[in-house]
Amino acid sequence: MTERNEKTLKSFVYYGLGFPITLGNVSFHKIRGEWLPKIDVEALADKVFEELQYKSIELTEDEKEFMRIYKKVD
Repeated sequence: MTERNEKTLKSFVYYGLGFPITLGNVSFHKIRGEWLPKIDVEALADKVFEELQYKSIELTEDEKEFMRIYKKVD
C-alpha cells in the first residue's frame, strides 16, 4: 500500500508573517515525515500588504510591523 504524500486542508491558519492569516484550500506535502504547507510566501506577502492598506479597522501592532518590514521602513 502506497502512503499518500500530499493532502489539502479546506482551512489553514498561517503564522509565518507575524500574525495569523486564514487560508483556504492549502496543499501540504509530507517531507521527512512532517506535513508542510505549499505556500508561495512572496505572493502571499504581496497580497497581505495590499489588503492591509484597505483594512477597515485599526491595524494590530504585528500588522504594522509586517508593513514596516515589507516596505523596509525603520
